[in-house]
Amino acid sequence: MDRMKPLKRASQFFYEKSNLKVAILCTTIFVAYLLLVMTRQATGFEIPNSNVRSLGMTFGFEESDILAFFQARTDEMVFAYINFNLIWDTIFALIYGIMYTVWLSVLLKAAAGKVGIINLIPFLQVTFDWLENYSLGYLAEQYLTNG
Repeated sequence: MDRMKPLKRASQFFYEKSNLKVAILCTTIFVAYLLLVMTRQATGFEIPNSNVRSLGMTFGFEESDILAFFQARTDEMVFAYINFNLIWDTIFALIYGIMYTVWLSVLLKAAAGKVGIINLIPFLQVTFDWLENYSLGYLAEQYLTNG
């Protein structure tokens, strides 16, 4: 049994169904979700004029950064941050993963036989984003439990 068969089928699906119209539609959905959903959901934990709006947007943070982020927020804000990461940002990752996969499929369609499943690479980023989201949710829950 070929373990790559499901990936090859998914890759082929995107190559077959992707075109410029679908790519533009996916990009429109991505932008709309970012502007209409993500920005609204982030207001529940953002502090005006703060340099750090989300730990997920910070590269290489340390324990002191995590504590400072949570200590500056109320419990309700930390709960909003948990929901943001576990619900809204998780959906966002799937949206951008599909969008990038569609665009790669459009761009690589002519060479699909040579490049194979390379069009699915964006889903690796989705997986890492989900791991980050659940880790940040766990950190937030631990902060609420233990301080």
